[in-house]
Amino acid sequence: MTTSGSPSPEGGRNYLFEGLVGKERSTLWDQMQFWEDAFLDAVSLERDLVAMDQGPREMMERFAI
Repeated sequence: MTTSGSPSPEGGRNYLFEGLVGKERSTLWDQMQFWEDAFLDAVSLERDLVAMDQGPREMMERFAI
């Protein structure tokens, strides 16, 4: 008996990491533009979360004691 929320091994699901760590080497590892874009997207998201893209005046007002 399987629960409805958990995937079963027989379900035939494929996950992204399986293609990257599989037996055959993925060509994705060689595409530097992909990795650079992914890194810059992650940095941009973090900067947005902590409001680092604001001007100095807005940041001083936000973090004033």
